[in-house]
Amino acid sequence: MSNTGNKLKKLISQYTGSTRPTNYYFATMASPTTIQLDNSQGPIPESLCIIPESLKSYTVNVSGAVSGQITIDNSLKTGDRVIVLQKPGGQKYLVLGRL
Repeated sequence: MSNTGNKLKKLISQYTGSTRPTNYYFATMASPTTIQLDNSQGPIPESLCIIPESLKSYTVNVSGAVSGQITIDNSLKTGDRVIVLQKPGGQKYLVLGRL
C-alpha cells in the first residue's frame, strides 16, 4: 500500500477509534425517569434520558357509544427492565422499550 494509503488508513482508524458508535444496553429504571445501566456505576439523570410518549401516562379521546377521555398509564416504574439506545458520543439515552 502506498504511503498516502497508509496515512489515510491510520487517520480513519484514529477517527473511528475516538468516536462512540450507537450502542444498546440493558438497564433498570432507578426511578420513573432515571436509568441505571447494567454496566454503569452511576444512574443516568433525567436530563440525559429520552422516554417516548408510549412509555408514559397519556390521555386519549374516545368516541362511539361512550365518548370521553381515557387515561392510559403505561409509564415506566422503578425496577422496570428496559433496553436503551445510546446516542453517538454518549450524551443521550433513548429508552426503546420494556423487557
